[in-house]
Amino acid sequence: MAKRKSGAGSSKAQKIALAIVIIIVIIAVTCGALWIAFVATDGFGGRINTLFIEIEGKKYSKSAEDIIIYPGTEIRIDSMSKIPYEVKIEASDRADFAFSVAGERGYRWAHLAGRDFTKYFEMTEGKSGFTVQHNGINGILTAYYGGDASSDEAITPRDLFVMIVKCGERERRFGFYPALTRPTDITLDPDKVVM
Repeated sequence: MAKRKSGAGSSKAQKIALAIVIIIVIIAVTCGALWIAFVATDGFGGRINTLFIEIEGKKYSKSAEDIIIYPGTEIRIDSMSKIPYEVKIEASDRADFAFSVAGERGYRWAHLAGRDFTKYFEMTEGKSGFTVQHNGINGILTAYYGGDASSDEAITPRDLFVMIVKCGERERRFGFYPALTRPTDITLDPDKVVM
């Protein structure tokens, strides 16, 4: 009967176990370094999206247009890098209409394109974003000019403003219309609809 040397087999098993532990540690350190690089470079220099904006329950990963912002609209900022964000609102160049200020006609929306309107919107910061309050387009123009303003023509909902959300190197632009009231649900009675 052959005698087995004590410790020779267990020494080999210990070396294999140590090698496995070292490989696991190297993988963990590499993954940790990659995650830190991902967050620190805002998605490896912008190639991977790390900023999402949610407006009225709809999530955006890039800029968008034709959004309606009602008083009390909640905007949620979800950034993997946890960098603080900035918000700016400018007059859009996508619309034009005539309006009067203090009874004086001749004002045009196109002349306001690019001007900063941030202070005419009340933005209350919350836990993961902010809530927007406003007084509709006539209220905003009245505050801007310091005199009673009203449009001289019907304004169809279109992008009158651009909300720019900047988080680190990332920027999202949202064209929007500041509506005062939400549409209400309408239910039709099928028995009374005449075709």
